Amino acid sequence: MKSLIYTLLLTFSLTASTFGAVIGTITSSGRFEMEGATIWNQGTLLEGSRVATGPAASRLQLAGGGDLRLGVASRARVYADRLLLESGSVQGRLPGNFRMETAALGLRIEGEDASGVAPQAQIQLNKDGKVLVASLAGSLAVRNPQGLLLARLVEGNAVELSGSQSGATASTKMTGVLKHANGKYTITDEVTGVTAEVRGDEIAKFVGKRVTVTGDLATGVTPAAGSEYVVVAKSVGIPAGAPAAGTTANAAVLGGMSTAAKVGIVAGIAVAGGVSAGVVAAGSDEQPTVSPQPQ
Repeated sequence: MKSLIYTLLLTFSLTASTFGAVIGTITSSGRFEMEGATIWNQGTLLEGSRVATGPAASRLQLAGGGDLRLGVASRARVYADRLLLESGSVQGRLPGNFRMETAALGLRIEGEDASGVAPQAQIQLNKDGKVLVASLAGSLAVRNPQGLLLARLVEGNAVELSGSQSGATASTKMTGVLKHANGKYTITDEVTGVTAEVRGDEIAKFVGKRVTVTGDLATGVTPAAGSEYVVVAKSVGIPAGAPAAGTTANAAVLGGMSTAAKVGIVAGIAVAGGVSAGVVAAGSDEQPTVSPQPQ
């Protein structure tokens, strides 16, 4: 008996050290996989658990306040302070101590709401490598693996991110009204909602005009107050066409398309507006029943 108890305690100890501490629970109307094992309806989440859903979505409730729905046919790795989406979709509440990450492009999505109400995000990884990020409530910041701000989303806005076709990791393209204050030139991109300082020759003549700035991010320099970074302009021009009436930063609106899709590029990542986001479907799944064998 003592030998059996010792073996059980050792097994529990090894399991806890391998998979980490308990961080929350997972529930589903059907089956899901955790660390390769098929589980029905509910289970316990451990630090670093790898979860894969099937025909039904799963709800992840974390001790730190995160409340997420992992979509049908999706895969993620779950930690106390973050969720790494490997495939499929996820949506849910992001408390201040929690963020979402994506395997594709290495994005980091964090809440930026100072009101005390946790923002809600939706992320979808498409098979073509593009990543859709939407704010369902509150404000979100989308950053690259180095922490560079790629987009700022307010409630109801969505963007689609992809690797730049040019492959230039530091290339940037922004469209907005060029402003001048305190000896500095700045632009707030219409799609990403990000403000940058612009440096370059002959840019003064574009002040007050809607322009497209293409250039490279400067390193080792301090941007103007309120700006995220400095763009050294290679070209500045007047874009064709006028912005749609009522256009604000982050032109995409959930449930519809803008009159013309717009694309910005930040550090080699293309950020497209004019996209729409649906909801993460719950799906359905039923556990098979086993009929009793005749006596």
